[in-house]
This record gives sequence, structure tokens and C-alpha cells, in this order.
Amino acid sequence: MWQNIQFDPKQVSGGLRNRCNFENRLYLYDKELFHEAENARHAYGSLKTEGSALSFDQTSMLIRGEVPRNKDMKNRDILEAIALGHALKEVHFLVDEKVPFTEEIVKRIHKTCANGLLSQHDCGEYRARQNFIGNGQYMTAAPNQISKLMRKLFEAVSHEDTPIVKAAFFSFNYIAIHPFIDYNGRTSRLFECYILGLAGYPFISLKADQIEEYVGLMRSGTINGKAYYEPYIDFVCRRVEDRFEEIRAASGVNEITILDKF
Repeated sequence: MWQNIQFDPKQVSGGLRNRCNFENRLYLYDKELFHEAENARHAYGSLKTEGSALSFDQTSMLIRGEVPRNKDMKNRDILEAIALGHALKEVHFLVDEKVPFTEEIVKRIHKTCANGLLSQHDCGEYRARQNFIGNGQYMTAAPNQISKLMRKLFEAVSHEDTPIVKAAFFSFNYIAIHPFIDYNGRTSRLFECYILGLAGYPFISLKADQIEEYVGLMRSGTINGKAYYEPYIDFVCRRVEDRFEEIRAASGVNEITILDKF
């Protein structure tokens, strides 16, 4: 399946595509006010998906550079939370600076996420050996195909103008390729935020009760070999809708305002 990255926009129904287009209903909100909360929520959901035992409060403190008093935390969980916190700050900075999303950015953010957790050779470098996902049920792209597939993926997303569709399509295929030896899942979720952020959208996260659905969607699309993206696009769209509603409620903003790409 992953010898070619193909995306047919016709796979996305008109109704779903219209739902994904928030251009005329972006809420006016103070980005700086919500960055800290967004980072904590994103980090907690992303790390929990990967098996972290940290609580929300512990995760929130660690990504802010604080040390929780609880000593019953695994060292690995602590280091991964700190690294993800650094990566989130880096993504916010790059998005605020309008730095285009490229392969170089993918490698840069992976290096930040994996710093001190993988060997220096594996940080920010495409893998040179085979790996598997889904408890070994699915073999990812062959190492000698990764560079070609990543170029094809970036070429494919360059033809998509709807940010939510673009973010979902990129993440779905990125997971299937699994370009790095580890830390593909959490970086894929960061890249969703990067693509959305460049279009003026707030960062999204995974809630605890969404993790099972998320994993199921990813596995059904890869293990079963179905190159059909609409279910995952719908999932990302729902998360964006939820985020806008949360921001509206927290801000007390009732009027829907167009904010010139923030």
C-alpha cells in the first residue's frame, strides 16, 4: 500500500469538506492566553496514548519546567514529557513565525522530541532499519523507501487547501510510513497542530475518551490496507469543532468573528 502516496480529494464528501472549512467562523481569542492550557492538554493526551502513567497535573508541571513533588514517576515518562514540552514550544514559535511546514521541520521537531531518549543517530534522522506497529501486526515502509515516500507525501498535501483535511491526510500517511525508529505517533500529532496553526487554528489534543477511537482509526487504515481517509478526517474535524467551542465558552465570546488568519 505504501509504495505510493495517493490522495483523491473526491474521497472527501462535500458535506464533510464544508464542515472542515472554518474560514468564516473563526472565534476571536487571545492565543497567548490559551497556549499554556493547549500545551498541557496536548501533551497529556499524546503521552497517555503512548502509555505514559503521568497525571494531567504532573504532565502540565513538567512541560512548564517545574518538578512535581510526587516521586512515584517513571524516569522515562518524565523525560518524554519534558522533551514534548520543548517540542510544543518550538512548534508554537515556528508557527508564529509562519515558517512553512517542510521535511526539514519534520526532522527538526523529531530531534527535539527524541533528544536524550534515542541515540544521537536516530534523533531527527529517518530510520535505517525496519520497524512494526500494532503489536507487530503491520510492517511499516521499508527503510530504503522512506525518503521517496515522504517527498511524495509532501507533494500530495501541497495540492490540498483545506487545513483540517490536509492535517488529517498528512498525519494518517505519516503514521503508516513511520519514518523514524520511534516517536512517530507524538510527532504526527504535533504536525497536525503545525498544519492547523499555520492556517490560524488553535492546537488540538486527544481527550482520554478519544484515544481508543484514535488508535482504532489508525489501525483500521493501516493494518487493513484501506487507503480511505474520510473517517480520520471526520475525527480531526470533530476535535477542531470541540476546541473552538471550548475557546468560545472560556472566552465568553458569543459573536463569531473572522480574524484574518490571526
